[in-house]
Amino acid sequence: MKWRAFAVLVAAALAFAGCGSSPSGGAAVSKITFSTWQSQEPGYKEFWTAAKQKFEADHSGVTVDIQQIAFADYQQTITTRLAANQAADVIQLPSRYFPAFADQKFFASLDSQIAATDIAANWPAAQNLMKWNGEYEGVLVQNYGYVMYYNKTMLDAAGIAVPTTWDQFMAAAKTLTKGGVYGVAMDTKQDPNIVLELSWPATGQGVPYIKDGKYNVTSSDMVKLAGQVRELSKYAPAGISSEQKRQYFVDGKAALMFDGPFVGALIKKAPEATQQAIKVAAMPFPAAPGALSSSLHIPASLTGKAKDLAWDFIKMVSTPEMQDAFVKNVGTPAPRKGAGADQMATNPNRKIVSETTAVAVDVIPSEPKVRLQYATFTDAAGNAVSELLSTDKPVADIMASLQSTLESKLPLK
Repeated sequence: MKWRAFAVLVAAALAFAGCGSSPSGGAAVSKITFSTWQSQEPGYKEFWTAAKQKFEADHSGVTVDIQQIAFADYQQTITTRLAANQAADVIQLPSRYFPAFADQKFFASLDSQIAATDIAANWPAAQNLMKWNGEYEGVLVQNYGYVMYYNKTMLDAAGIAVPTTWDQFMAAAKTLTKGGVYGVAMDTKQDPNIVLELSWPATGQGVPYIKDGKYNVTSSDMVKLAGQVRELSKYAPAGISSEQKRQYFVDGKAALMFDGPFVGALIKKAPEATQQAIKVAAMPFPAAPGALSSSLHIPASLTGKAKDLAWDFIKMVSTPEMQDAFVKNVGTPAPRKGAGADQMATNPNRKIVSETTAVAVDVIPSEPKVRLQYATFTDAAGNAVSELLSTDKPVADIMASLQSTLESKLPLK
């Protein structure tokens, strides 16, 4: 069922009292709303709190209501609220879903607003992916390269060098799994990020989901990778989500982990000895997997003063001051050119993150139809990865089923 049809059916049963803003014309506005899944995450929590405080200080009489929505429910909840004209005034969106939302005409054009700023001149080329039908409909908040985290103390104690190849990584994970400690922390529970456990090695080793205009998931290379991911999961805690795997790693219960640079904020909350032990390196692949992370948008239904204030919030987040604050709080590169340069240069881990981001290859297939219906793709691929990690079904059978599902639900021709 198409998103809009689903959303309209659900919206009829909703009564979102005060959950978002409707068009305001020229009426006075005393509050804007901002939806995110990050308001409780270390680093992001501090940044979005600082953004709220600065906006309220700069706009007397206007408050910012931050609406936290669980990531697992985020895409569906935002779709439903947009269809019902009950979405927040400013919407943070996982950027991988932008094409599908834009195709439904959910977002306002920000072309004229961006043209009056220096955003286009100072943002990375990935900002152009925020265009739809030739016009900007969002501002990029974050893009990044994924990295490998490792506990140097644990590797040194086992006499293991930092892995620089996939085979070395798998061997290290196996050796380090003992005495109640796991060699690797990874997603082993069905959640929106589990598909990355296959996408990282596939992208890093140049094994595409799509090749020559056809799905490639039953190729010998992809089936081999899928089997290796299943093997790797034996050296990880069972049934854990992204948040839990990060906590396992930071708590010293796992020695290795692939993830985005945003884990740095959680590491800063760990005991000093743990902070000193945790290091960052490039992923052990020929190519660096990366991703667009998130972006900010305004609903197409928003007008008048409310829309002006929503843009003021996005513009404020894009200022040099707030971009430096992003680097400081989150510990990752910000999109503005030169933001937090001193912090990146003096911190070895952040320097690696910055260098990786500069050369990262997007884990999302470039096929336009897949990007437009990414939720369909990731649901199918995520279900396959979940089956890989939780059953003994033959790997080739799982990948054949995935190929069939993709060809049926998301045909490329």
